Amino acid sequence: MTRFVLFVSLLLCAGLCAAQEAPVEVAAPPAPAEAVPTEAPAPEQPPAPVEPVPATPVEAAPVEVPAPEQPPVPAEPAPAAPAEPAAAETPAALETAEAPVETPAPAEQPEYLGHPLGLAAPTGDAVRVPDALFVDAREPEAYAQNHIAGAVNLPAKSLSEERNGVVNLLRPVDQLAALLAQRGITTDRTIIIYGEGDSHENAIPPARVFWVLDYLSFPELHLLDGGLRKWAAEGLPVETGEGSAKPVPVENVKVKIRPEVISRQGEVLELLVSGKGLVVDVRPRPFYLGEQKKDFVARPGHIPKAYSRPASRILDETTLLFKPEEEIKAALAVGEGDMAARVVVYCNSGNEASLGYFGYRLAGYENVALYDGSMAEWSRNPGLALTTEDTEAPAVPAPPAAPAEPAPAEAPAAPETPGETAVAPAAPPAPEAPVPVATPPAAEAPAVETPAAGAPAAETPAVDAPAATPAPPEPPAAEKPAADAPAAAPAPAAPAPETDAPSAVPEPAPAPAAEAASEPAPEAAAPAAPAQP
Repeated sequence: MTRFVLFVSLLLCAGLCAAQEAPVEVAAPPAPAEAVPTEAPAPEQPPAPVEPVPATPVEAAPVEVPAPEQPPVPAEPAPAAPAEPAAAETPAALETAEAPVETPAPAEQPEYLGHPLGLAAPTGDAVRVPDALFVDAREPEAYAQNHIAGAVNLPAKSLSEERNGVVNLLRPVDQLAALLAQRGITTDRTIIIYGEGDSHENAIPPARVFWVLDYLSFPELHLLDGGLRKWAAEGLPVETGEGSAKPVPVENVKVKIRPEVISRQGEVLELLVSGKGLVVDVRPRPFYLGEQKKDFVARPGHIPKAYSRPASRILDETTLLFKPEEEIKAALAVGEGDMAARVVVYCNSGNEASLGYFGYRLAGYENVALYDGSMAEWSRNPGLALTTEDTEAPAVPAPPAAPAEPAPAEAPAAPETPGETAVAPAAPPAPEAPVPVATPPAAEAPAVETPAAGAPAAETPAVDAPAATPAPPEPPAAEKPAADAPAAAPAPAAPAPETDAPSAVPEPAPAPAAEAASEPAPEAAAPAAPAQP
């Protein structure tokens, strides 16, 4: 019985061995084709130890001999399988790594960074600036009545002074720094300047403060678009009183002048001579044309070659807000529209020029300067020219002006002027009344007068009979000059007229020569007097 059990056990073991060897041989060919499916037979290994192999420890040893051959089969595909996916996974990993780098950047865009403001800051943006310092450019009285909450008062007039009779000149830098330190205005703050905002005139003071702080190198400068009027209309916080400025040491202001934004008289002259820049008058047209003048301006008119571009054009007439950039460019365009050209603006005293300066900055001009002395200084120097003619007007009427010049050319061309000159010299010899009378008939018919003069000459000297021989063929001609006898009588006494017009009567010159020899002038004058009545 025991032998039978052993026999059956051997058969079972042999069958199990055969079953285990069979899948190994069948699985071997597909292994190289697909690395992953080779792992499928792996789960069949656990059932192997579950079989009653341990029941026969002695004979199980030879059965386990082929078992080590199984691991090499999956070992070969295993390295091949991970090698291929590794290459495929590498770019995917890189893409995922780059994606998170880009995502945070746009995520920060919606957040307010503190300085997205343009030069003209809308109220909705200005109120969101966390470190903004509002500067009220109005007079202290207006500031005390109503101002933006937390704003400090810096009147535009406090930044200027009168020197040598010229009003509104910029104060020295040390004085400017002291004024800023008293109010805690430093270069590390975002400065938003505002005025009343209810008229063109009230837009000038904040623009003046803007230019002064720009001259002192404040990096973050803005004008509140619409001013206090729009701020209060939108229900934003305001307050009354003298305010609470926080003074700082002057050293904390850290100003640094920018000479390129201020222009002097010498540069203006140089630009006019060299033509390497543009001079722009930003006053209203009546001042430009000399129709109006401020009391502190010595002479009316404008600087020669200056263009007229009123600063008020940069504001909307209804809302008094700044116009869009393209409209401002069109309103202030000068020359060939070169945005890099040197532009110097001026007005009566430099105040309104500050608004023009801000307008050119809004339009995108970077090389802009303000002539600080403006007309208050220029007009006081009698050696500097002024004009009331529009610089751009001659461009159109210039062609018609050219044909107007030929008119005087016709006057000298007319032959009448010599006739008038003949009468003019007759006027000086006024004592000789017969001279001016004699000259007209000489001009009318010199050919007839010359023989007539010969006829009386023949009559007076009766001895000269041969001279009377040509007279018979001219009795009718003699009758006509009979009435003109008084005119002919002075002819011998007027050799000067004959010399004045020898070109008119060149041939009869010898006849008067003979008459001059006889000198019958006194006798001829005697009969001439009774002949006139």
